[in-house]
Amino acid sequence: ECGDIDVLMDIAKIFIGESPEFKSALSTGLREGKSYPIAREEAYRTHCTAYGLPIQEDILSAPNNLLGIEYCKAILMQNSPLVPFTIKRIGNSYHETVSYDDRYCSATALRTLLSESASSSECSSVNSVPFPAEASANLSSRLEAQVPSEVLPVYQEALRTLSLITADDFSELYSYRLLYETADSLCAYADWNPELANRLLAHMPSVSGFDETAAILKSKQLTLTRANRMLLHVLFNITTTQLQTARKEGSCFYARLLGLRESSSKALRHLSEHSTVPVINKLAPSEKTLSGIAAELLRQDIRAAELYRIVQQKQGAISLANEYTRGIVLIG
Repeated sequence: ECGDIDVLMDIAKIFIGESPEFKSALSTGLREGKSYPIAREEAYRTHCTAYGLPIQEDILSAPNNLLGIEYCKAILMQNSPLVPFTIKRIGNSYHETVSYDDRYCSATALRTLLSESASSSECSSVNSVPFPAEASANLSSRLEAQVPSEVLPVYQEALRTLSLITADDFSELYSYRLLYETADSLCAYADWNPELANRLLAHMPSVSGFDETAAILKSKQLTLTRANRMLLHVLFNITTTQLQTARKEGSCFYARLLGLRESSSKALRHLSEHSTVPVINKLAPSEKTLSGIAAELLRQDIRAAELYRIVQQKQGAISLANEYTRGIVLIG
């Protein structure tokens, strides 16, 4: 949203440097029960006031600015030769829910459009496609202005054959997992602590869905985004120990190819031969070449995709290829 890399880099330097004024204000905010993003924003303002620096209004309230700042922090902390630049966001704001045909929509707006279209569609049986032909054609025409023409056929095929999946579609799987959890076992998952574990278990008998569970965990100190992430850690069995091991041993253990242009096969071959990490385009052979935390993370990747496939098949009453038989997406 900012469009000014210098501003984002300056804020990243403040976050990394943590002046005494910044540290004190951040600690005070957290002790007062404020969420980390709010406490950090106030600490930034305190730092700027103390050192006579201009306060960049609204920079820290825009999601992509925050993401850009994190990239800048990583570049600075690793003393990387990367030179970042910005591509300014145009069209919808990040959280805007109304979609327009004449400008770029937010992902939120597009998901809202799909959700509303799905809920208004009337299917004659469980084997019907989620979007009747007329609704699918209307959505397809609206998507033309929002996605690259090269990938539009992929979206069109998805509209014709797949169901729209939301977080609540995983509620049954998540409820099953919770039946076997205790406060101690929940605390083994990434981001959990005894207070949150006990809060969740106390509400379990009356909770009826994934989104409702996340809302129970949300508080002034805990954002909804983090609450959703915590629930996914339980669903996918992502533990604190696993994450700590991954961070200790490195940050990137393999690169998994999802799709490419048919004309780029030579580039893929070159990448596979010269990449510093394994490039995966077929799962079965790759599982045998990876070991340790790399193999464990690949298994996590596969399990997450398979859980999604199971839910998608149930919702759409269709058969989908599993991770081992599904090929990469080829674009002409």
